[in-house]
Amino acid sequence: MRIYDETFTKSKKLEGWIYSMALSPDKKILAVGTRTDIVLLDYVTLELIYEFKDAHFDQINSLSFNYTGNIIASGSKDKFIRLWDIIEKKEIKYFVIDNCIESIAFNSNNNLLASCSNGIYYKLADVWDVNNKKHFKKYNTDADNMYFICFSPNGNYLAVAASFYLKIFNVDTGELIHSLRPRGDDSGEIKSISFSPDGNRVAIGVYRPAFSQYDTKGERIIIWDVNKGEQLLTIYPNTFFGSIKIAFNQNGNIIIGGSIDINIFDSFTGRLIGSIEQKKVLNDYSGITSLLLNNDEIIFSYNDGRIKFGDIKSIINEYEAYLDNLLKNKEKNKINDLILEKKSKKINLIIKICKIIIVVISIILSIFLFNENSLGLGIIVLIISMIIISNIDRFFKIKK
Repeated sequence: MRIYDETFTKSKKLEGWIYSMALSPDKKILAVGTRTDIVLLDYVTLELIYEFKDAHFDQINSLSFNYTGNIIASGSKDKFIRLWDIIEKKEIKYFVIDNCIESIAFNSNNNLLASCSNGIYYKLADVWDVNNKKHFKKYNTDADNMYFICFSPNGNYLAVAASFYLKIFNVDTGELIHSLRPRGDDSGEIKSISFSPDGNRVAIGVYRPAFSQYDTKGERIIIWDVNKGEQLLTIYPNTFFGSIKIAFNQNGNIIIGGSIDINIFDSFTGRLIGSIEQKKVLNDYSGITSLLLNNDEIIFSYNDGRIKFGDIKSIINEYEAYLDNLLKNKEKNKINDLILEKKSKKINLIIKICKIIIVVISIILSIFLFNENSLGLGIIVLIISMIIISNIDRFFKIKK
């Protein structure tokens, strides 16, 4: 199923570029990061709740709510991570490193905040102790360019998009569990990460530039087994903007991804089940800067300041109906196969009995004819019986 973003009636337009978004855990507040401001919107009405003006000196690349929803963290190109009290409407803490902040994420216990940066020589992902305002631990990624960071759902693992590698660390010990690079032509810079809700799989959004005229450039969604470190599936969204965003749905059976258009896939088979296509604005396309899923509603922002909200339930329902029908047909085929198998066994038994009867009759008749000095007739009987036996299978197959 294909739908166009212009058909979504729920939308919001902000002034300037949008760089990041985050949805509060209670689904009541949508936070938007612009060039220097953090805008808090009522998720239902899209009315302005509050705006942290001049929250940063440069673009706000990442936002993350804590799991109680009373604090939002912002990470910026100005090298600062700032924590804001939603209730009191004020800044409460900040951290700073000597590099552009690309991505931040709270853990499920609210006490840790992870960050990664993009800059020369700083190859560390940082996890901060929010309560004590200090480093909890640093994780060596061996990469200058880190574009995304997130915790696993249970908070035990930290996943970092470290240039061409997905690095997965044990949060408490700092041990590197996996260093994963996609195979062959699937390799490229990792721009985004999403864990499945059960934490058993992790997906990465990869952009592969053309290194030569023979290379196939474009974006990929690659899904890994977290426990085994095995590459399970590669999906090709057919988008080429270079900043692919991805997200699992709440059941983990659907994954969405894209950078200009958004495609919706079965996360187990990679089958394309629907797409949201962007209508050109002024004969050009805008890049998707943030992508969120709230149950069956998709929320995405463009770099021109537009925010779109779309219900993809119809796409998912249509696909689930297709799977149900497929399952029913498989069950029907299974029953038919069982019936045919029983019928085949019955026919084979009849064939064996017929062959035995023919052999016995032909032997008795041949012996009788030999005793009557009718050697020729005996031989003829044997030949005829052999012909009948060799063709009896064909007879019963025709009858089937």
